[in-house]
Amino acid sequence: MADIQLKNMQYDDLNADTYQLLSTFYHLYTALQLDYRTQLTDVESKLAAQFILTRTKRLYLRLKSKLTIDNIRQNPNKVRSILSRSRRRLIVLKKQVASLSTPDQKAIENSLNRYHDSISGVYQETMLVSSFSGLIQLIYFALVQTHDAVTIYVGKHVSERTKRFYSLLSDRVIWINDKDIYSLKQVWDTPGPIALVVDCVGEGCSGGSFPLNKFLSKCLLLNRKDPFYFILDSTAVGPTVHPLDYLSRRQFPLWFQWLVIRDLNGIDQEGIDLSSIASITYFGKHKRQFLPLKSLMNVMGQDVSVFSLGQLSIMGQKRCEQRLARHHRNGERLYQRGLLFIQREKTLLNVITMTAHRGDFIASMGVVCIKVSPLLQLSVSETLDRVIALWRAKGLENGIRIDLGGCRGRAVTSVVRKDVYRGTSYIQISPGHEDAGLFEDIIDMLVNVFSELTS
Repeated sequence: MADIQLKNMQYDDLNADTYQLLSTFYHLYTALQLDYRTQLTDVESKLAAQFILTRTKRLYLRLKSKLTIDNIRQNPNKVRSILSRSRRRLIVLKKQVASLSTPDQKAIENSLNRYHDSISGVYQETMLVSSFSGLIQLIYFALVQTHDAVTIYVGKHVSERTKRFYSLLSDRVIWINDKDIYSLKQVWDTPGPIALVVDCVGEGCSGGSFPLNKFLSKCLLLNRKDPFYFILDSTAVGPTVHPLDYLSRRQFPLWFQWLVIRDLNGIDQEGIDLSSIASITYFGKHKRQFLPLKSLMNVMGQDVSVFSLGQLSIMGQKRCEQRLARHHRNGERLYQRGLLFIQREKTLLNVITMTAHRGDFIASMGVVCIKVSPLLQLSVSETLDRVIALWRAKGLENGIRIDLGGCRGRAVTSVVRKDVYRGTSYIQISPGHEDAGLFEDIIDMLVNVFSELTS
């Protein structure tokens, strides 16, 4: 029964992947066709566009004839291979189109702005920044420029990039346990302008969901006049954070400013990292109280280039949430299999955690963290490196790709050893967008690695 259910899930996944890929080719073709008719004027650009249009149409029709429901059921492995090759061709085409197009940045920002439900009477604006690291720095410098004295609190479970930057400013920030609502009391009791930087879902083995509902409920009871900047990183959870779910127009305080920041790598670009752009969506009662982010962008060199905008592929909230559900499901499956394995077998695998797993208020990207006991004559870090190397080697033997790196929301599962800013070494696995059957093979290979290293 389990095998039949797994096969049905695999067929559903491959059907969905086929539909999304064909849709992407179709939209790429129609968008370039519109540019060809309305924007491209010089002969060289028109000839290049004609070549790309012809090639895109040919690929689309060929894929449509091969990726049928019958072929998916009869030979899922072949269909999976076709999908993989087609995505690589899609990357090439998108880069070629980016060199021709002149995208409208404001239109893209408005599209991203609609990811978040608006609150009547609350001003809302989305801005694009050239990179996520640049966005973190931009917000910090805007804070210190606006206020002579501002108290900045940073959660201990923020992403590594955020933690790395604020670690350099240890004398200017206060670290706080962002999972414990009682630890946040010192934030509310602080006089003067305040900024709180947290992730919606924390990073690391001990990372968990930020108590957003309880935190905002407490904020509503405060009697403040000085501004409170709430900077929330939603990268790990997809476009599912809606301030309207927590605050109405009457509840939204005059002194409260909510900044939702997001790395648009990974899931927002269909798992293809062509552009390293980040976004910030600002919520506040009065626009004149906003931080001077736009004026600082140009000074700090954080404006988005035309080429980066051309490569950015915003697929819409619905498809983004569908991809998020797949990543979360794969992570949940890995986590549950890991728990069963620890209960049944005595191996060097001793801890497995998943941030925001089933039952939490919000779904995550399914990131799983693993801790191990060291092998004889090896340190913990060396043991983890051995596990990663053997797992990736097994993938190569079976024609399954496992990438090195910690980027969440990518098409391919990735793994990385982390310890620099978290203390104890551990493995972070970011589940990809693989279909159910392929991801089950990936889990089987990892389980076999732990069994072989222990025997």
